[in-house]
Amino acid sequence: EARSMELESEPFSLQKSILQTVELFIGMASKRGIVLSADIDPNLPRFVEGDEGRFIQVLRNLLGNAIKFTDEGSIYLTAMVEEKQLMISVHDTGIGVPEEQIEHIFGKFTQGNNTSTRQYGGTGLGLTISKQLVEMMGGKIGVKSEVKKGSTFWFKMPLKVREDIDSILERFVPSSLQNKKNSASVSTNARILLTEDHPANQFLAKRILHKFGF
Repeated sequence: EARSMELESEPFSLQKSILQTVELFIGMASKRGIVLSADIDPNLPRFVEGDEGRFIQVLRNLLGNAIKFTDEGSIYLTAMVEEKQLMISVHDTGIGVPEEQIEHIFGKFTQGNNTSTRQYGGTGLGLTISKQLVEMMGGKIGVKSEVKKGSTFWFKMPLKVREDIDSILERFVPSSLQNKKNSASVSTNARILLTEDHPANQFLAKRILHKFGF
């Protein structure tokens, strides 16, 4: 309510943030017998500038709600670039939101109805906070829903793309190592096997190794 929160502005890997957030909820979804998946546009920029922590907070709120209000079926997240903006959608096959409640769903202490509050718990603040954070980041958030068929919560925001990848990589290399690439004590003849399943992490690790001359 005070709106005194300040957003940070730092470069971060968009794909990595999304993938790691989805991974956090896979176990929770599996325990409920729900399939959780993600479809990420390969054309997403590798690095953007913004508040990674608040971006992840919104993702967590939407994914957490989707799992909470879905008893069976599936949840899938899509991330794409749409008209130069990042578009995130979280679709579930859950209980849905009554039409008369949709316009109030982002209000304080609001859930679909009192029965939902008793059955599923929660304070009804997650979506309110998400809306405020998205709007602070210059974006919009909304929902499409049908009772007993599911909901799609979405948000979009402008992308501030960072192209200066080499300067960003400096943040991930310890200062004690940054000058060793020109040292005779570092051999670049080594053969290195790198195992990493995240595409974003693969890219980052390869650029760091190349930066050292390997």
